[in-house]
Amino acid sequence: MRIGKEKLLSCVLVFALLFLTGISGCSSKKSDSPSQSTPPATEPVAPAEPAAPVEPSAPAQPGSDPNAADLLGTSLSFTPDGSLEPAAEIAAGQKGTFNSKIFNGGATDANNVLVRFEVDGINSGETTIPIISQGQDAQSAPVAYTFNEPGLRTIHLVIDPNSQVPETNEENNGDLTATVNVLAAGQVPAAPGGPVAPGGPVGPVVPGAPAEGVDLLGGQLYFVPDNSRQSVLQTTIGQRGTLYATASNAGNTQATNVTGYIEVRGINVGNINLGNIPAGQESVPGSTSYTFNEVGTYSLCLFVNAAPG
Repeated sequence: MRIGKEKLLSCVLVFALLFLTGISGCSSKKSDSPSQSTPPATEPVAPAEPAAPVEPSAPAQPGSDPNAADLLGTSLSFTPDGSLEPAAEIAAGQKGTFNSKIFNGGATDANNVLVRFEVDGINSGETTIPIISQGQDAQSAPVAYTFNEPGLRTIHLVIDPNSQVPETNEENNGDLTATVNVLAAGQVPAAPGGPVAPGGPVGPVVPGAPAEGVDLLGGQLYFVPDNSRQSVLQTTIGQRGTLYATASNAGNTQATNVTGYIEVRGINVGNINLGNIPAGQESVPGSTSYTFNEVGTYSLCLFVNAAPG
């Protein structure tokens, strides 16, 4: 079909998180019962003052060593065999690998870090990262897996599941999740794979009879934090970064001078330029800067305008 003035192409969700630390203390209550004494033979005396109760000491908190490591997952994806891009939608029976990246924000290196990938809560593969240096991130070795049952599957990244690495915070080792929509065997995903870093490969649209004229489809829409080349689906409030988007042309005519804008929660946050999109191809990424300033779930939507082919 030929594009009108503007068209909604795709939407994704990004989660902005706020990490809070609770502090709890102990208290005790004085006894109101005085100790018993033997009455004197003559004048009574005041009863003895009870001994002051001993304040119980607070139990030691696990992972409280300020000089330890602190491990946090920064990326999680499933990449089909034969592809360079992670996928958000695949067909049942598709073989591929789990991949992750882990950051060490602590004060010392972390050695022999066990990484576990769970699918719908079931351990589905593990690997070990020999060392994650302090202040650096490390990529885990790929872990092979095959999705055999159709449905929406949740991948959960669990770092150091047996708590073998001393950390300043042991509570943030399982915060990262991703989802993969598994289609029935033989079905072809409707669009390219999940988000990738800027400058990723530009490939053809899913095979099929091209539509007459220009027919724009949603490509990729993702957020990359500053000082990173990895897209994320979870971030922290105040994180600055860049929103990237692409579109694909499933028609048989080149789309020229394609522009658009990205909405966050229904508000236009920036215009993008996607240039010319040849028939059967995906555009280069367009981008705009953005900062998530509130806790919550954010919907991101791409709208485009195309000049006549």
